[in-house]
Amino acid sequence: MIPGTKGEDGDPLDIIVLAEHGTFPGCLIDCRIIGAFQCEQTERDGQKICNDRLVGFPDVSQLFPDVKELSDLPESILNQLEHFFKNYNEQADKVFEVTARLKAAPPLKLIAMELFLKLFGEGEHLDNLQMSCRGAAMFLIMLVLIRISGRRSFGVRTALDNIIAVSLGAIMSRAVVGASPFVPVVCRCFVIVLLHRGTGRLIAGNKKFSRVIEGQEILLFEDGVFIKAHMKRALVCEEDVMQGGRETALTEDMNQIQKVYIERNGEISVVKK
Repeated sequence: MIPGTKGEDGDPLDIIVLAEHGTFPGCLIDCRIIGAFQCEQTERDGQKICNDRLVGFPDVSQLFPDVKELSDLPESILNQLEHFFKNYNEQADKVFEVTARLKAAPPLKLIAMELFLKLFGEGEHLDNLQMSCRGAAMFLIMLVLIRISGRRSFGVRTALDNIIAVSLGAIMSRAVVGASPFVPVVCRCFVIVLLHRGTGRLIAGNKKFSRVIEGQEILLFEDGVFIKAHMKRALVCEEDVMQGGRETALTEDMNQIQKVYIERNGEISVVKK
């Protein structure tokens, strides 16, 4: 068997190692894969499952050094292997049929996929290693997404930009904990980022569209007078305006301030006299 893998039958992937020396149970051997037998196994209850058998040589083996693919083996050896697999399963009252002989590439892809699943897992039952690997992958993907989205995503911080920050965080976290499939989550994130970038381009090139999507600044205070109607519209009070004056103009004296605006991103800005 190949440790750390899991076949369709729930057991580790099976491999038969052709070696000139005997081994013992539990022995770990570095092997080179030369191919596999594609097999169909019929259980006692009649259920049919795929249960392929990989074939390999130990890395240090001198037996058949020129064999690179399963087809390079003598036909007599291949027939013996198929006969062994059939008889082995007949002892357990199972029907075993070899449907194809595969080259080395498909089994190697199968092993790579099994190791990938070992690291990243599937479903909601993930261990610490799998969540850590998913988190690291999401970190790198997030960097790419931010670069695609552009600098305004976390710089301008308007309603449009907050949407992408909240959406990406909520959606990507589901992939890390296994609540949603990994690849569809990444695809959804790319769609959101592309929509954000496209909308940003329209905003940059069309003032009317920009006002529809992001609104416009609201004048809250001018020449010593608080504009109540505008403050009500912006959902702020006098103390909010004065706080903006302290933060932006570094003064509590409103007589030194000519105008106060609430910007499109919700921040309060001040124009001093």
